[in-house]
Amino acid sequence: MDKRSELSIKIETLIKDIINKMDMQAKYIFVSSLFKMLYASDSLTLSDLETKRTSLLTSYVKLNKNEKKVFNSVMAQLIKDSSVRKMFASDLKQLRLSKAEFNEKRQHLLAEINV
Repeated sequence: MDKRSELSIKIETLIKDIINKMDMQAKYIFVSSLFKMLYASDSLTLSDLETKRTSLLTSYVKLNKNEKKVFNSVMAQLIKDSSVRKMFASDLKQLRLSKAEFNEKRQHLLAEINV
């Protein structure tokens, strides 16, 4: 893209505002947890993240209780914004479509095996 979207700029501003209100320990936990998840998903770009959502979710599950608490707190504050909620809702809808496509392909392959 030639320039960033308004939503991208808005999310960056929201994250900065949230992080600026955190104490140093919470900032450290959030940033280290985020990078732990990104590293575990082996993603280099946002496009990679889209295709490796499962890895990202798996790495989230592996976070310890305190890491999840801090991470969830930031996410909860982000989701208070209507634009962010719409973005997540759109992503969830696409994920459901992907699951439906997966199940359709799975059924097709199972049918071929049983033939």
